[in-house]
Amino acid sequence: MPSIQQELTVLGSKTFNLKELFTNNYFIIPDYQRGYSWETEHLEDLTKDILNITKIDGKHYTGTIVAAINESTSNTYELVDGQQRLTTLIIFLNEIYHYDPDLFKDIYPIFISRGTKGNERNVLTPNIETRKCFQYAIIQHQDFNAETKSHESIINASKYFKEFLRKDDVDPSVIYNTILTKLNFLFFTPEQNREIGIMFEVINNRGKQLSELEKIKNFFIYYATVHSRERLRKEINLRWSDIQISLSKAHRTSNDDENAFLRYCFIVFFKTSKDKSWYVYDECKELFNVKDCNEDYIDNAVDRMRDFVEFVALSAKHYSWFFNGDQFDIVYNGEIKTELTRCLTYLRSQPTYASIMPLYLSIMSRLDIPHQVVRLLNLLEVVNMRLYVLPDIFRRADSKQADMFEFAWEFFNDRNWNSENDPAITYYNQVAIKGDVFEWLFENLVQITDAFCPENRFIDNLELDYGESFNYYRWIGIRYFLSCYEEHIRSQKAKRSFEWKRLLTGKKNIGHNKNDQLSIEHIWASKNMEVEFPSDFHTKRRLGNFVLCGLSSNISLSNKNIPGKIAQLEELNGAGEGALDMIQVAELSKIFRLVDNEMTQRRKTKNYWREMADKICEQREEVFKKFALERWKLPNEKTTVINV
Repeated sequence: MPSIQQELTVLGSKTFNLKELFTNNYFIIPDYQRGYSWETEHLEDLTKDILNITKIDGKHYTGTIVAAINESTSNTYELVDGQQRLTTLIIFLNEIYHYDPDLFKDIYPIFISRGTKGNERNVLTPNIETRKCFQYAIIQHQDFNAETKSHESIINASKYFKEFLRKDDVDPSVIYNTILTKLNFLFFTPEQNREIGIMFEVINNRGKQLSELEKIKNFFIYYATVHSRERLRKEINLRWSDIQISLSKAHRTSNDDENAFLRYCFIVFFKTSKDKSWYVYDECKELFNVKDCNEDYIDNAVDRMRDFVEFVALSAKHYSWFFNGDQFDIVYNGEIKTELTRCLTYLRSQPTYASIMPLYLSIMSRLDIPHQVVRLLNLLEVVNMRLYVLPDIFRRADSKQADMFEFAWEFFNDRNWNSENDPAITYYNQVAIKGDVFEWLFENLVQITDAFCPENRFIDNLELDYGESFNYYRWIGIRYFLSCYEEHIRSQKAKRSFEWKRLLTGKKNIGHNKNDQLSIEHIWASKNMEVEFPSDFHTKRRLGNFVLCGLSSNISLSNKNIPGKIAQLEELNGAGEGALDMIQVAELSKIFRLVDNEMTQRRKTKNYWREMADKICEQREEVFKKFALERWKLPNEKTTVINV
């Protein structure tokens, strides 16, 4: 049978069915392509289309395949467009083959693997990101532990087609014949392989959108290919696998997740504006002009790309540590490992991190001096709490981000700075800095925090004045705040640790077991006495009116009056019902009894309950404020926590 190349028309294109396309030919997915990414919805659409095509006569146009002729190996093509669909069909055919290897024995040599024993060659070779998974899960049809989202997609596709073929209304023979002969593809090969880079960018402006991270990988490999920098191409492929594995461990694999991560890295490595940092691909194309063929320019560009890729790979590992404590595999032992683990636990437990993430990545790049890293991470938690977790410090959630990003860039790129050679003052409050770059960053973080959230403002943000509309139940930081408080009183009174993993467990993950959910509960229920005191009544919105408790997922608390509600909290806080036997619930009971005794002679009018709630809130908030000032104090603040 003639090869595809012999069959192509003068225009470089012709239509083929799948059998014609693959017979005697091999396909490679270049490393600049994204990994396999089809999800269940795409697989369902494909199988629906195939079922419909089985009912009609004639051929069905399925799409265009764009490929570059591989000049070093005969009858081999590098896929530029259509790789997702072809990969899916090969996975589908592989499952048909394994459904009945005797009946469908022709599938294997045409679509899966060819050659004599010991000299087999895969018909389709994926890019390096997915090659190992494809070999084990598809070619060898074995179990494989997914490390990246591409691996998950391959395994999911194999499982989906296996289940599909076992449906009562599906005839695998009919499906096979339809795929083999009725699906028609327009196959196109550009006259010049150099056109591929331009075509690739145009093609990827349609279809499933690439993340910025995928785009710059493609661009860097394309740059290396155009300028014959094979070493750079190999290094990118090697490091990108590490990057994808780390992001998978961090559970940050969507396009938005990857875009955010790359933005943080770009901010640290390259000086850029806050707005431009969202468009890393466009920024990289400006930084590294493919058309500039000056050898010195190319050498400098390649070195810069290599350094950036190394930083992204290192940052991806630190990113996985931030979001997934189970993946924390740092080589340090003893006290330093304990301190780093504690720092990361607190940072990942905070409800917002966008403004500090570039700083985190920049700081973690200096783990060669771990004691200094611990010192800065401890301060970073304080800075983030006081500037971005507290309510209403800034009107916008991203206020002063530009300054925080500037700190990250300066710290990373001027690591040899010393005040003896280059005197400097802090951005805010103009305080002279003495020491090295660690002291430079430490002082700047202290001063920016002191400038916008001094002690008095810190306290103001934990109080609710009359006329303010804020509701602490809606505060993003309330679970984190009360968890820190619980940890504090546990260490002071019970010498027990706090299970921070519980704080990070959301309702989607808890299942049906008891003792599995941390929740914020009203002390004076929002719907109690709602006619006299609406749910938005001032006292019901105060910080002191909320308590952290551990409840099973199938328990809901009542709208009883305050004594009834506290009694219910006490009951559910006992062993077997309360997730963590919260000490703050027991502490609340003690405060209630004191207030109740104080008010024992009072008539229980509607104002009696309002006054009781206010007294409870006042006592709890006084303790909260003193605790907070001690827990998140700056080095120059001299507060002391009280024991309750």
